[in-house]
Amino acid sequence: MNRTPFYNQKDFEADIKMSKDYIDEDMSLSVLLFQISITNSQKDIYGESMPNEKEFLDPVKLSVWISIPPSEKTKIGGSMLLNENVETVKLGVYIDELDKLGIDIKRGDFILFDDNDTKRFYEINTITNFTTSNQMYNYKAFYNDITATYVKEYRLPQNLKNIL
Repeated sequence: MNRTPFYNQKDFEADIKMSKDYIDEDMSLSVLLFQISITNSQKDIYGESMPNEKEFLDPVKLSVWISIPPSEKTKIGGSMLLNENVETVKLGVYIDELDKLGIDIKRGDFILFDDNDTKRFYEINTITNFTTSNQMYNYKAFYNDITATYVKEYRLPQNLKNIL
């Protein structure tokens, strides 16, 4: 490894530990991950099937950081009432947490995010292993960057509708 005398593997691990503590203890954000059950789903699950044709495994709780981009606000009818739509979210989860839980997140899995106001399901679109762009980290992937899209209630399987 190519390290500087001022930042080494121990420092990198300390940074990771502090950021995990921040996510777990200060932010206290978690989501429920519903992984697709490939053997129980009715159709080809990658691209051809609707979300309501998919079967899911039992949920797993994950500690994550969440980034919600600015949402669209539309007026309802001719009134002054606004409807706020959050169409996509970005999530970050540490790879070692996934390894510890024995989870392999895949495109098409669902995430339930409860913001204490509304429970919403999101379908995972992209998963990117985040690596540092600096040689002192030796390009080691340490967390996944996930983008997910909101799933409207009418597209949910019946067993997931019951959770809402």
